[in-house]
Amino acid sequence: AISDETSASLVYFMGEKFYRQSIHTAEYYLNMYSQDPVLLFFKGFGILMEGRTQEAMRELERVKDKPTVAICSSMALICAHKRSDMIDHEAVSALETHVRNIRKTEGEKALFYGALFLWLMGRVDKAKDYIDKILKISKSSKQASILKGWVDMNSEDEFQRDNAIFYLDGGGQHSRDVFGLMGKAKYFMNKHNFTGSQQVVNQIVTSHSDFLPGLMLKMKLFLALQDWEQTLDTAARILQQDGRNLKAIQVLAIHTIVMDGDLVKVSNPEILQLLTPFTERAYSKAPGNADVANEMGYLLSLQKKTKEATRWYSAALNTDISSVPALAGLIRCQLMDGQLQEAANQLEFLREIHQSIGQSELVLLQALLVHKRGAGLAVMSPLLKEATDLHFLDLRGRPMGPDYFHRLHPDFIFQVVNLYLSFFQKPLTAGQPVPFGLSHCGMVLQPVVQMAPGLLLGAYHMAHIMFLSGDSQSAQQFLDFCLERDPTIAEVHLLQARIQLHEGDYNLCFQSLETGVSHTFQVLDLPQYHLLKARALRGVGKLEEAIKSLKVAMGIQAGRGREAHVSNTERVSVFLELAEALRLHGEPHESTMVLQDAIVEFAGTPEEICVTIANVDMALAKDDLDTALSVLRGITPDQTHYTAAKEKMALIYLQRRKDKKLYIACYREIRDELPGPQSSILLGDAYINIQEPERAIEVYREATRGTVRDATLSRKMGRAYVKTHQYNQIQAPILLSAHTGHSSPFSTISQERSARLDDALALFQACELHDHGATTEPGYNYCKGLYYWHVYRVSEALFHLNKARRDNEWGDQAMELMIRICLNPDNEVIGGEVQLGGAEHREQVGVATAQNLVKEFRPRQGSSGGQRSDGITLLVNLCLMATRDPKHIQRALQVFTELASTKVNNVPYLLAMGQAFMLLKQTPRARNQLKRLTKVDFFTVLSEDLEAAWLLLADVYIKSGKYDIASDLLQRCIKYNQSCSRAYEYMGYIREKEQSYHDASVFYDHAWLYTNRVNPSMGFRLAFNYLKFKQYNEAIEVCHKVCTMDDITTVAWSQICKTTQRDLGPG
Repeated sequence: AISDETSASLVYFMGEKFYRQSIHTAEYYLNMYSQDPVLLFFKGFGILMEGRTQEAMRELERVKDKPTVAICSSMALICAHKRSDMIDHEAVSALETHVRNIRKTEGEKALFYGALFLWLMGRVDKAKDYIDKILKISKSSKQASILKGWVDMNSEDEFQRDNAIFYLDGGGQHSRDVFGLMGKAKYFMNKHNFTGSQQVVNQIVTSHSDFLPGLMLKMKLFLALQDWEQTLDTAARILQQDGRNLKAIQVLAIHTIVMDGDLVKVSNPEILQLLTPFTERAYSKAPGNADVANEMGYLLSLQKKTKEATRWYSAALNTDISSVPALAGLIRCQLMDGQLQEAANQLEFLREIHQSIGQSELVLLQALLVHKRGAGLAVMSPLLKEATDLHFLDLRGRPMGPDYFHRLHPDFIFQVVNLYLSFFQKPLTAGQPVPFGLSHCGMVLQPVVQMAPGLLLGAYHMAHIMFLSGDSQSAQQFLDFCLERDPTIAEVHLLQARIQLHEGDYNLCFQSLETGVSHTFQVLDLPQYHLLKARALRGVGKLEEAIKSLKVAMGIQAGRGREAHVSNTERVSVFLELAEALRLHGEPHESTMVLQDAIVEFAGTPEEICVTIANVDMALAKDDLDTALSVLRGITPDQTHYTAAKEKMALIYLQRRKDKKLYIACYREIRDELPGPQSSILLGDAYINIQEPERAIEVYREATRGTVRDATLSRKMGRAYVKTHQYNQIQAPILLSAHTGHSSPFSTISQERSARLDDALALFQACELHDHGATTEPGYNYCKGLYYWHVYRVSEALFHLNKARRDNEWGDQAMELMIRICLNPDNEVIGGEVQLGGAEHREQVGVATAQNLVKEFRPRQGSSGGQRSDGITLLVNLCLMATRDPKHIQRALQVFTELASTKVNNVPYLLAMGQAFMLLKQTPRARNQLKRLTKVDFFTVLSEDLEAAWLLLADVYIKSGKYDIASDLLQRCIKYNQSCSRAYEYMGYIREKEQSYHDASVFYDHAWLYTNRVNPSMGFRLAFNYLKFKQYNEAIEVCHKVCTMDDITTVAWSQICKTTQRDLGPG
């Protein structure tokens, strides 16, 4: 009798549909066991499944009366008869009667092989009947239990799936049967318990070193674990035993493509032409096979042979009229040939007959159709998202392997990416939100880049997405990866040149273009090469040469552009660049002629809008604003570049006509016509640009109702709240931001203003927990610097702010705060005369540092150069004032006075005037300026300056004994900033002067708390008032807290401690 190992091999090969392998295995062992009925049955079974029906019937007839295989052989013969061209119904009837009779009398073995045959044929329910019958006869049947485990493992019933492991173990007998062990390994793989599966596979391979299915299972497991090294080693072992093993060869081929190769080579026309006759030969072996016919159609469509492809897809439909791949292939060919109405009709028919089937391919075809009809991104995005959602739903939970890579279908993803990218031409600038289309591109492309890095087209597309998203550094990393693997890909060199052109590095751009030519002369056949070269030439002022290059590009497009499959987007770019170059060269007539040609060429296409907008630029160059605006008004919301047109209108209104109302009206129209979070964000950004953050907040709030966990929107809201100083409101966008993996630079101010500084530490921890890279983020470091500043840890504050000061987004805020910290490290009330407890001025080295920082400060943000200049002027003169030199203070005062009289927002300058007058000991004049600021309505964006003014004026009134007026001002500070330590300190000082020591200690305790308990002079006043109020324990506690903090106050502390201990008395 054959071994369990041999039997398991035969079952495994039949289950994997390796029929020839099963036949060869049976024949190999028949040389040793020539009359073994099981081997003869599997040989006949394999022949039957290969389609050689008559030969199979002859083999099966030899064993149909052998008791062990009588049932399975008879059922196989029934199947063979039913597959014959001429069905012998009498023979079928006789065999069916024979099976019914022997099923009642045959033993356990015959029933087992009958169940095995039924299971391998996919007749699961019938197989279960046989297995149940065996287990009724013999509950301890190991073979039946193991087969039941295999059957239940793929059951739709979750309980049966989970319980399958019991039966695979031989019904709890801890069986070492190799077929059962293979089942256990597969069970664990299905559960994604790869460790458990690996243990079982190792047990199989150790016990059965030459057992080929065991090695194949091991290879499959290593591939699922994405361990390519061990996968390839195992494949090599398999091929040593079986040089034609299809699974091992398949794995090697996959590795060659996804790790070493690239799709450009895989899709090489020569390879496609080589595959075509092989596939045609396969069809001749299996005429009428719809799958092979569809494959032929697909190969031909890749070669742009749409007529031949259509013929093969039609052949597939003749076999299976409802074949989705065939219908989809036909539609794709129609789209390629421009037969849009025919394609639309076929799609409609396909949707009707497959209403309940979520087919990603059909949704993508719908997207291709509407794109060719000129649909905009607003129409395309939902279709592309639906297509990719359906696509990845099919991949969910599948381990990496041949089936995974087949279903991953990179070409499908590349088509989606190309459709998205057709809507994005210009890269974003720093701080701009990444539109959904671009971010979704990167998301759907990520699995291809991660799982198949050898498909260089994926890395190239990712580089393109990174570039358009404003991240040139990451884009270059992907391009470097491509160039290291294959420097002959023309598109990679062109994208690198485009990045360098965008960054204004024309020499490097020229170098990249020439490097591309040196690797492959095919680059010269691409219009984009000449377009990029022309743009670089225009950049260095060589207009004549630029025009020559553009005319070459025009010639390529006119001669063989369509055959070279140049997109309309690229074609229109050449027209528009040539028109612009001619205009700049002083040839307006020729420029106009090119634009007129473009209007004719692209009429009725999505690119028609690009030509329209180019005409707008021509009008603007002539200062013909009315014509420009009239053309832009004609662009409707259903057109592709509607948003871009409205944004151009808005800029005309803002920059040319200085009309903020009409500027905002353009963005309101975008929001109304194309409602959604992105349109609302654009409107909010527009309000920020014209310094109306309160209105921006309203719009951002509206946008949050249409999106979920959008970190970009959260950061925008946070910035707007900071600008308006609505700190309590920041909390919601801050946690959201933390949970989506982004550090949030607004939380510290929020906690500080709402007297919850301790909570800020929890937010830092949340940020670091959810984003391990947060500590390197400039925004996060700005946040942490701000926190340390508010808890009086100056060195740490400067350390973190310094990490953010060169960032495009956070650098301005970080730099300004650093300057102000250097000027006032103790956060004192500048100009104040009330002595609150001996805090001495630090050495003036901070002023020199601040002056150096101001010299290098080049603000990147702000709505106008004038406003940025005023900000620098203010900081320069605050540095002068900080020297405490009367001459310098007088010079600064003159500047402050001039700015206060000319600027609409003069609060910062009135405050600075008040401070300067106080430093010059001109208190009445200071009081007059500061009193003006008590009449200003509280406007959150001015809160920092108003608070400083109220504190200084309170100091003036305290000095003159007017405590009631001072208290009102201080309560106003606390109302708007619950952690204003200076206000609490002043209030404590007033109560102490009034000998109300209990109240004084309460206020000093707040001040002590909000200075992080690090100011010894404040601790001294708190302890002193505790002592006066006879709260001795509290006094001693404060003493112990600060007695080692400052040597200067050691004597004072000692005196307080001695006094409190004496008053406490014994015990």
